Amino acid sequence: MISKADPHIHTNASDGFDNPEEIMDYIVMNTDFRIVAFSDHNTISGSLTAINYKKKHPLKFKHLDIIIAEEVSTKDGHIIGLFLEHAIPPHMSAEETIKAIHSQGGIAVAPHPFNLILSSRGLEGVGKLFNRLPFDAVETRNSNPLELLSNYLTQIVNHVTKKLPVLGGSDAHFLASVGKCYTTFHGETSQDFRNSIEKKLTGAHGSVWGPVCFGRFLLDQKRKGHNIKRRYSQFLSSRNDLIIEAAEMPGINLVILRCTGNLGGCNAEILNNKIKSLMDREKLNFIVNLDKVPYIDDRGLSALNYAVEFVRKYQGNFILCNLQPQVEAVLEEFKKLDQWFEIYPEERDAIVIFEGN
Repeated sequence: MISKADPHIHTNASDGFDNPEEIMDYIVMNTDFRIVAFSDHNTISGSLTAINYKKKHPLKFKHLDIIIAEEVSTKDGHIIGLFLEHAIPPHMSAEETIKAIHSQGGIAVAPHPFNLILSSRGLEGVGKLFNRLPFDAVETRNSNPLELLSNYLTQIVNHVTKKLPVLGGSDAHFLASVGKCYTTFHGETSQDFRNSIEKKLTGAHGSVWGPVCFGRFLLDQKRKGHNIKRRYSQFLSSRNDLIIEAAEMPGINLVILRCTGNLGGCNAEILNNKIKSLMDREKLNFIVNLDKVPYIDDRGLSALNYAVEFVRKYQGNFILCNLQPQVEAVLEEFKKLDQWFEIYPEERDAIVIFEGN
């Protein structure tokens, strides 16, 4: 029996517009897919939410298997991990990321490896590293219209060089695009899907979505009463992955976090995870430099508020500095909700506060 799978779907756990429950309902009502993977950026929370939803409705989803997956932002481009047990941290090298996926028995996939357009807007591929690293499969069909040419290039390169198992994935960020590209495999279950990949028995199918599909998305957003302009800003905020560089000044119990990217969407939890990983003692102080952060949304504000409370719980201080005007304006609005942050214009000004103690 030949079945279909979509191993590349995004939810609102990262930069998708719809939650996992909505997507699963859409899939069982509108497709004949047997396997889906919610491969959100730098998190497996979308996958875990979907699995819990299936457990609550076993009959409704008895013919739909969920694979735990993640699209990891590496220093060299995006890599999808399938059949994961826990999340893979972002910003490692591509080689390190593949090792981390393999260490937990996962399958490492190269999605859109030869992206030719807008590579800085969340569509980064690993490029030439595709030929040098031990990938287990490659995505040769991606339904994003920007991937039309790179789909063909990937097919040619893979056929001439590595001849890896091929996958088709929608890379869906809204309901109407789910399943536009997909993978065929032998069998019905997630284990059958894995076996087909390992035996090179998969097929990549489908096409990029077009104006009609996008029109359905706009109508769906209007029906739900969503502000499309605001939702699009949130969407973009989650596509540029937040990079945080930590510099410790042990003599004064201080860590400086220099952030680059947008503080919003799925990026928000990256900040909190970074602070938690560094909190190895009480009275540790933090300065968060937002000089290269041009955008912050509600989830980013919540992350900052959580960080303040978390650090103060351990008797530390939390200071922001180098805010861009548009970010500072958002924080000023937030203060009206009885939340406050200690802010300094320059990083040096903030450091002096701790050097004097």
